[in-house]
Amino acid sequence: MQRPLGRPWLRRSRAAHAPVQGHDSPPCPMIPANLHRNASRNTFSPMELRPVPARNAGDQKPRGPRTASTGHPGVPGGSGPMDDPSDELLALANRVMRRTRRPEDNIRQEIGRLLDAFDVENFLTYRTDGGPADIYLPRRRVFIETKSIGLADDPDRPQSGENGESPRQQLERYLHSERQLELGMLSLETDGDLRWTGLLTDGAVWHGWHYDPDTGATLNQCLDSFRPATAEELLGRIVPLVTRAAIGKPWIPANPVSIFEPSVAHLQKIHEGIKGRVAKRTDTKRQLWLEMLRTSNMEPDSEAARQSLFVTHSFLVTLARGVMHTLAHPANDPDPGALLGDGFVSWILETTRGRNWARDTLGLIHGYEWRRQRGDVMRPLYEQLVDPSARQDFGEYYTPDWLAELMVRELLDEDWCETAVEAALAAGGDATHLKGRGVLDPTCGSGTFLFHAAKRILHSAALARMNLTPTRRASVVARLVNGVDVHPVAAEIARTTVLRALPAEPEEGKAAIRVYEGDALMTRADDDTSLFRPTNGELRFRTPRGADIALPRSFVVHQAFADNLRRLVEAARDGAQIPADILQAVPSADRKALARAHEDLVTVIRNEGNSVWTWYIANTTGPFLISERKIDRIVANPPWVSMAGIQATGRKRALESFAKRIELWTGGRDAPHFDIAQLFVKHCRDLYLSGDADPAAWLVKRSALSAGGWTRFRNWQRDSKVLAQSIDLLAVQPFGGGDARRCCILFERRPTALAGKRRGKELVAALTSPNRRPDAMDALDEALGLLAFRRAPPKLRSEPSQYLNAQGDAPFRQGASIVPKVLTVADEVRQGPRRGEASVRTVRSRHAPWNVVEPLSGTVPKSWLRPLLSSTNLYPFAVAVDLAQAIVPEHARGLLLEQPGTVAEFWHELEDVYEDLRGQGRSTPRTLRKQIDFSAKLSRQLDRTGAGRKRTVLYPKSGDIMRAARVAPRTTIFEDTIYYWQARSDGEAAFLVGLLNAPGLRRAFAEARTSGRHFDKNPWRSVPVPRFDPDAPAHRAVADLARKAERAAARCVAALEHGTGQLATSNTIRDALATNGLFDSLDAAAGDILPDHVDR
Repeated sequence: MQRPLGRPWLRRSRAAHAPVQGHDSPPCPMIPANLHRNASRNTFSPMELRPVPARNAGDQKPRGPRTASTGHPGVPGGSGPMDDPSDELLALANRVMRRTRRPEDNIRQEIGRLLDAFDVENFLTYRTDGGPADIYLPRRRVFIETKSIGLADDPDRPQSGENGESPRQQLERYLHSERQLELGMLSLETDGDLRWTGLLTDGAVWHGWHYDPDTGATLNQCLDSFRPATAEELLGRIVPLVTRAAIGKPWIPANPVSIFEPSVAHLQKIHEGIKGRVAKRTDTKRQLWLEMLRTSNMEPDSEAARQSLFVTHSFLVTLARGVMHTLAHPANDPDPGALLGDGFVSWILETTRGRNWARDTLGLIHGYEWRRQRGDVMRPLYEQLVDPSARQDFGEYYTPDWLAELMVRELLDEDWCETAVEAALAAGGDATHLKGRGVLDPTCGSGTFLFHAAKRILHSAALARMNLTPTRRASVVARLVNGVDVHPVAAEIARTTVLRALPAEPEEGKAAIRVYEGDALMTRADDDTSLFRPTNGELRFRTPRGADIALPRSFVVHQAFADNLRRLVEAARDGAQIPADILQAVPSADRKALARAHEDLVTVIRNEGNSVWTWYIANTTGPFLISERKIDRIVANPPWVSMAGIQATGRKRALESFAKRIELWTGGRDAPHFDIAQLFVKHCRDLYLSGDADPAAWLVKRSALSAGGWTRFRNWQRDSKVLAQSIDLLAVQPFGGGDARRCCILFERRPTALAGKRRGKELVAALTSPNRRPDAMDALDEALGLLAFRRAPPKLRSEPSQYLNAQGDAPFRQGASIVPKVLTVADEVRQGPRRGEASVRTVRSRHAPWNVVEPLSGTVPKSWLRPLLSSTNLYPFAVAVDLAQAIVPEHARGLLLEQPGTVAEFWHELEDVYEDLRGQGRSTPRTLRKQIDFSAKLSRQLDRTGAGRKRTVLYPKSGDIMRAARVAPRTTIFEDTIYYWQARSDGEAAFLVGLLNAPGLRRAFAEARTSGRHFDKNPWRSVPVPRFDPDAPAHRAVADLARKAERAAARCVAALEHGTGQLATSNTIRDALATNGLFDSLDAAAGDILPDHVDR
């Protein structure tokens, strides 16, 4: 991790930056003062070197950049005589130069630690366009290539397995690739006089060369087979090369959250102190911000959450605009009024405290270099500053860089890049002339897809051979990259992300970045409650207080719309006449309408405030303008939100109506699982693509491949022949575990070449190593090295089980909805104040809105406490012993009490909290008692006739691998993450548990799922499990093997430490059963019963 950097670089001009060391500058053999023998140990001040964490061997991720914390030119931390290094420094140098055989990565790590000791910015495994370099010192233009002992002796000897490259050629490939990248960036042209340095070493022998920054020619060899005899000698020659004066600003860390967290907290306090007229004007801006959130079901469900999120979003917009300014004008101080005077964020400038905050925060942002850090550095700020549970509620899952780059690479081939670049050059700055060409992400989020699309076009062969200036190349790319997001912050961040991908600001300025805030579906265009409604001749906007502004269509589609809108609003603000040239820019028939719009704006600004209308109108018209102009490529990760996750009744009805209109609605039992992502896939094709043959790539839930809620979507894809290829990413898990994070890619109209000549319509991505999945920070080439793309195997034949009844239903039932946990489950139980009572303390809930409730304490009858078994307590052939206690307000006769509060006052307290925070949907139970007995799933469990025998079969509602156990439940309550059934005999229960756990049937049960990882009752509809026959030898064999497996599983559970999780426990049991041969025997017996469904 990178430590906080302090603020010594916050300067008011470039002159204050560290001086640049020229080619002829003498080396400065210095060592930081705190690494000299006479330095006081463990008494580091802020102006001295701070200890750094130890590197982990084999860590391939960037360690930095590490940055100077002192601001001293040249060597951070001070200076001192070269002949007196500290023992610590000598020990580090000795480790580097020892000749014992060790992995190359160890050598790289040890050199990295030596660089850390000098507080020098450095990356390990820095990814250049020419490949991954071992070590890079970015602000000193130094590359270090490491080799295993003996492989660096001759720098010009060809290497085996390296295409005949010598170590020196490999080093120069990385160095010249980065040098060319810098030459193509306008903001770095003034730093061109610092030479480049390449070092090659195995720790014991060193070679080094200096290179001309402009031509790349070798200037001289600074180290020629240098073999230091002592640590002092190594330091004397290497330290001057790596601690020379750094150029430019410190690079922003890959995860800069810790730098800005104090700013967010300060802004929160400023917002809380707003009063009077300022509060009234701020409320108008907040209402428009909320309207944007409501459009996509993103409104927080409490006033406190809305207030907090408004401030966080205001900070993120400040950050995005500050970064955009720094990218475009790195030498110019940011002007808070110019950057924050537009949009909902302008409330910050209404008070002195707010203006001071804006000045300081923008200055902090301006102190960093934002373009050079690879990948989407804006994304971590949003992901970590906004509550993760809130983001998941809204279906926000941010695509790893490698996966976004893969999809973009397959979609934007060289042929497309060539025609697109030519079209963008021909159109110039007039967007109306660039019709039917470009790439769009209609749900762009922080802009990850846009970033990689911009990079793909920028590095295309077509653009490379045109020899354009950085500014011109930026303009061409900006004309082709389009984004839309309904989120009021995402669009701001995405604009910044696109600009980070460009080598300079486009010729047309920041206005050239075509990323808009709005509803890409335009689902409410004909809705009277919407604040934006396009019609044939005008586009109408309604303010939060009900005033209408109708702009002529001709005004909105004009090539100078952005500038004309700004001037129109400014004239209205000043009470001035509408500028004559703006009137002349529209047809004569529309001039009266435009004049009325201007008059309406004057009234609105007077009554509702200024500084928001240019921003709001420009953004909400964005999707409309793209739909008018059209593009020919779409790449996106649309929201992963099911109808069950939408609490706002109006929004849910609107989406249901919209889904019916475009013929995707499934209804029935699949209605709650209907995923709105399919609306984006189908409707955005119709809205934005210039032709039906245009390709697109979508990252969606894996349930799109088989779930019932996607049935009509798959039918549409089949009938229209739009789907060219799907890629199942189940094994890859790019978003981690969990049902909601399983995903696949849908490539439309054109298949990929990922499977080589073995192209198929259905592919699966497999891992080449069982112990390593691609990491979110991996480069694409690194990720592809871990994956293999293959044709999906043919699906097993689906046949019903004999356990289905005449209505096609299985006897298994789902457990009870014992939620929210903070009101229904106790993990601390003690003797109560009276006999028969228990004092309890509830557990903390993890999910919003219940996660804001502190655990509650109270007294209940002991008879109300029941052991609660959930899927986290269920293992193959076993269950956990220590269970939490459910609070079940039960009558002595085994029935739920109608009025539990009359028996225990504590229940009233629980009910009050539930009433305050429960959802407002039509199906949401109105009382806590009704909630825990939703659909009578709890009441059914209270009568346990024959419960003393081990006949109840359990399996999880969802999971990656099917698992099952049998229990004698007695008083245990089963949660809704479990399905249960009381078999007719112990033998039948053991038989079913054996089949459900059989390794050979895992694929059959997995394919039976119709919604992500959810098993539900689907196994009984798709796998022909026969009824248990005690006279059938194979049936008895499965039951006997299950009993043996139960005893082995019990021993495993007893041997594990308390608190071991479900996954680890289940894997331990499976490993033991595989080792002792029980799984092989079980598969053999299961194969006799289900020969067509067991993988052998």
